Formats: sequence, structure tokens, C-alpha cells
Amino acid sequence: MSESPLVSVIIPTYGRSESLLNSIDSVMTQSYKDIELIVIDDNNSDSEYFKYNYNGLLQSYPNIIYIAQGKNVGAARARNNAVKVSNGSMIAFLDDDDIWLPDKLKLQIELFNHSSVTNIGMIYCFTSIFDSNRNKIKEIHNEYKGNPVLVQFFKNITSTSTMLLPKNVFLEVGGFPLLKSGQDYIFLLNLLEAGYNIDYVAKPLIEQYYHNDERISNSYNSLLGTFETMQVIESKISILPMGKRRKLKRQLNFRLLYKAIYFDDRKFKSIAIKKSINNFIFEVLLIYTVIYLPIKFFGGKMVIEFLQSIKYRITR
Repeated sequence: MSESPLVSVIIPTYGRSESLLNSIDSVMTQSYKDIELIVIDDNNSDSEYFKYNYNGLLQSYPNIIYIAQGKNVGAARARNNAVKVSNGSMIAFLDDDDIWLPDKLKLQIELFNHSSVTNIGMIYCFTSIFDSNRNKIKEIHNEYKGNPVLVQFFKNITSTSTMLLPKNVFLEVGGFPLLKSGQDYIFLLNLLEAGYNIDYVAKPLIEQYYHNDERISNSYNSLLGTFETMQVIESKISILPMGKRRKLKRQLNFRLLYKAIYFDDRKFKSIAIKKSINNFIFEVLLIYTVIYLPIKFFGGKMVIEFLQSIKYRITR
């Protein structure tokens, strides 16, 4: 691959024409210049945002590739559609309310070319978080390189707008899953499960803005996305040790129950409670089968000696 590959930057947009302009400007002012910018419009064709983008965007930015889908298909599918028509050997994503700092792509390309990590599937960076009034809340410094697949099960290492990756890796992994939320989380999990490694630029090169109003209005989508993500994760957790598997299930159930209570959704409260009860019953039966019954039939001393011998074999 070239030391200065063409990077296709993909911005899906929905309902944010004003902030979109700031996102576009942050791409246009990158110090790295080998860029193809694709804006894919996820608004319905009869919406005011679509009309504004269609009539004004191409005039203001004649060098961008503007794709008008004409209907709302969701950010994940929009990104996947844009990748299909992209020309770059590298892909980067930017949400339409996030902003890149000027050296974001330059530093990531340099690291991709010269990293000590082999078989790199993705480069990310640190993030600065701002509230809706543009007050800085915090910086996120997740420092994971190599293949931290076990970490990714329990926490999302990074977000979509930080990612830079080869297009062929994106396609091999299958693109973003078509979920209501958590697409970046599952995408990175799939990438790591495929055996690819990651590395990071240890600088906050992206500004993300938190919008309280959207998190309230999209409460059902948030709950549905959490549930869908939960189902995908549960289909994958067989690779985890039993203890971590149980811990992850408890964590997922708590997350769903917390959101269901917060948004006062009876359906998902019921689902979360049933799952928690089933997991509790399973753990009680496991303890009963593995510990109580052997002690009853063979005696406590013999069982303890047996468990200690197993621990010795595992840790030696």
C-alpha cells in the first residue's frame, strides 16, 4: 500500500444540516490532503433537511461526492452503502455532529505505516467530549493495542468517528451490522474476532458533542438497540471463560434494565428481569451441582482437596 493512500471519508447525515457543515469543514482543513469526501444523505426526500442539503451542499462544496438516498435507512446501512462506491484504499468515518482536529488523518496514516503492531485492521485515537453548550466534559483515553478482544466484550474501546482502516478489512469483516445502536461496538468486536490488531494515536483528535434531546426522543430505538446488541453478544460469548461469561451476562442485563427503568418501558423491563432471574437460577443450580452435591456425597475435605489440585494444575 502507498505511504500516502487515498482516504475515503464517509459522513452519513440525518437531521443535522447546520452541524454537518462544521464536520465537512473539519475534513476539508485536514493537513493530510489525499482525501475523497463522501456525504451520504439519510434524510427522507420530503424532509426540510434533505431539500437543504440537496440544494445547498453541492453548491457550497463542489468537490464532495453527495449521495442522496431519498429515504432514511439508518446510519449503519448508509455507511455501508457509501463504502461500496468509495475509491480509497483506506476508509474513515465521521458523524455529522463530530469534528476532527486538523492532524487527525495525518497522524493516523503515519502510525498505520510505521506501527510496531502487525496485521493492523484499524487505527483509532483519543476523544474529547463536549456537552450541547460546547463545554468540554472529559477526554477519553482508551489505550489498547494488539488484539484486545476480551476487553471489547466488556467495553467499547472506541467510536466510529475515530476509526481509520483499510477498505478490504472493512469489507472482509462485513461492514457495520444493521442494528439500532451499538454498530461500532459489534463492528470492532467482529474485526478483533477475525484476528486483526489495532493501534492508537495517543492524542485527542476528535471532538464529540452530546445531545440530551435526542437521547430522550429516541428512547425506544435506544432500548431496541441495546437489546439487539445484547443478543449478538450472547451469540458470541462461548469463547469467554465461564466466569467472564456470567459477569458479562449480568452486565448486559443490568444495562438493559437500567435503560428500561429510565425510559419506563414495561416490555423491556420484563425482558431484563426474566433474563436476570434465569441467570440467577442457572448460577444457583451450578453452585448446587458443582459444590453442594459433591460435598454431600464425598465430604467437604475430599472436595476441597480436589478443587485445590485442579487449581494447582491450572496455575502451575
